[in-house]
Amino acid sequence: MQAIEVKNKQDVHLQSFQKESLNLYLLIEGHSISTSIFNAANSVLFSIHTLTFGHTKIGNEISSAELAYFLNEFELLKHTYNHVSVQLLNRLFTLIPHSYDGGNSKELLAFNLGLKEIKTAHTDLINNTISFVYTTDFELLSFIEKTFSASKINHAGATSIDLFLRLQTLKNSDVFLNIHSSVLELIIKKDNDLLFYNIFKWDSNEDVLYFLLFTIEQFQLNQATARLIIAGNIATSNELFTLIKKYIKSVSFISSKAITKPSDQMPNHYYFNILNRHLCEL
Repeated sequence: MQAIEVKNKQDVHLQSFQKESLNLYLLIEGHSISTSIFNAANSVLFSIHTLTFGHTKIGNEISSAELAYFLNEFELLKHTYNHVSVQLLNRLFTLIPHSYDGGNSKELLAFNLGLKEIKTAHTDLINNTISFVYTTDFELLSFIEKTFSASKINHAGATSIDLFLRLQTLKNSDVFLNIHSSVLELIIKKDNDLLFYNIFKWDSNEDVLYFLLFTIEQFQLNQATARLIIAGNIATSNELFTLIKKYIKSVSFISSKAITKPSDQMPNHYYFNILNRHLCEL
């Protein structure tokens, strides 16, 4: 049996639970699991929970044992849920124009990943034009489906892209940097059309700056005029953002409507995917 090592725990309670059904939003990525709990109408945010694990196994995905530990640690299964949404964030994906997706997405995914074969392939449709095809750990997926039989499962990248293209507050942005615990997402759009999406592993502030500036250069964006918006669980006072602002003039942080009174513990640009996922389901 795999030993469970917890490196960091965050437990944020904003409201007391009422006697009503709830909505649960999970994000499973790298070495971390986060969740937000809303009321059934997604109008009241009750709590946010996060665990970061220390991995001793080969591979980068959370195991079913770690997810079970997470659910037990915060007693999440004692509640009744009206809706459960699970986002999986990994680098095992490819994007295909939906018009080219002729039922061979599994083979295209295996080819693009450089793998001989994959067990399963799943597709999220973005903007009715892009097929976001991905695979994930079969045991983890089976555990999710067994635990939450009616859950909505998708890749977090599809959520990030959909929100970047859809949200009015992001309409005037060109580049979106979404920083997670071990990876970052970079998205570029032009006239509300997706130009680029990718996920990069990062360990230092210099890694983030390199991937950001390299990608901007590849798409010939002007650093003086490109409009960058940022999400991630990093304080705005962090040296990373001082570094970014040396090279990019227009930098802002995303603001989540789910947080009406931001605090030092949870600023507005934190927990982007689990606080805004419901906006993709309207």
